[in-house]
Amino acid sequence: MFHLVERELHLVERKLFEMIDSAMPVLGDMHRPLLLAGGKRLRPALYLLCTYQGQQDKERFIMTAAAIELIHMASLVHDDVIDAADIRRNVATTNARWGNSAAVLGGDYLFSKAFSLLNSYGTTAAIQILTHSICYMSEGEIAQLISRFNPGQTEADYFIRIEKKTAGLIAAATVLGAMDSGMDETDVESLRQYGYSIGMAFQLADDLMDMTASVQTAGKPVGSDFKQGILTLPAMYALQHSPQQEKLRKIILSRHISGNTLQTGMDIIVQSGGMQYTQQRIDFYLQQACSNIPSCMAPEIRLIFIRICDQIRKS
Repeated sequence: MFHLVERELHLVERKLFEMIDSAMPVLGDMHRPLLLAGGKRLRPALYLLCTYQGQQDKERFIMTAAAIELIHMASLVHDDVIDAADIRRNVATTNARWGNSAAVLGGDYLFSKAFSLLNSYGTTAAIQILTHSICYMSEGEIAQLISRFNPGQTEADYFIRIEKKTAGLIAAATVLGAMDSGMDETDVESLRQYGYSIGMAFQLADDLMDMTASVQTAGKPVGSDFKQGILTLPAMYALQHSPQQEKLRKIILSRHISGNTLQTGMDIIVQSGGMQYTQQRIDFYLQQACSNIPSCMAPEIRLIFIRICDQIRKS
């Protein structure tokens, strides 16, 4: 899908492996499995696609793209500690292999490496925007943490949370790409809206997958969010609309969701229509994304941006 920036993404990948290495070999050993497990590389790809028509310093573009992905990687390492996750991308998480203390420090190391790149190659705007994105992600994670097992939270709470957790960094990638390619303010804002909408749809699709996909497809145990008391949109819909909403509420308040209880709760959510409602919200954000692709984008870039929407819709 990202064939137009395939060469640049290859250079980003090389830089990522270079940046995780250290005089202390354990740090490379700690993070190499996550890199080798792959991933969509959506954020650096979006940044590079937005810079595609720019004629400025191409090396800076590569380094900024790598910094964006390092920030994303750091957030994943920290997320897995918070969620006590054992599997990501079908491989053991950093915390599962090295323990929570080492994983927290390893995530900090990735953040530091990202900003060492930005300090050498990035603009002041890039540092400001990405620093804000990290603060935003932290706020989203804290909001999620304190709202666990709380059936009283609202749909609005959920959308604010996923905007901060996921959409913010994706929007930052598109904004920085637009700025670095020299687009005007109107087109920068359009691409911010595109990144935001893609990010919202992406997280909604991920939350939907958590309820329905196999371990192999999701890359993590199915129902892991609900088991941990993380209420996503399908569950929130069921709490408002299911004939068994009170039963679901009691399951959540019990704070012990596993085995038969987990299956019962997931069955209530699926039967409520929450999955279909979530798909409708995904479609809404994808429509918003496509409507915000600037006319100044080259036709081949516009096509890729549309295909990204199609891919999320099919996931």
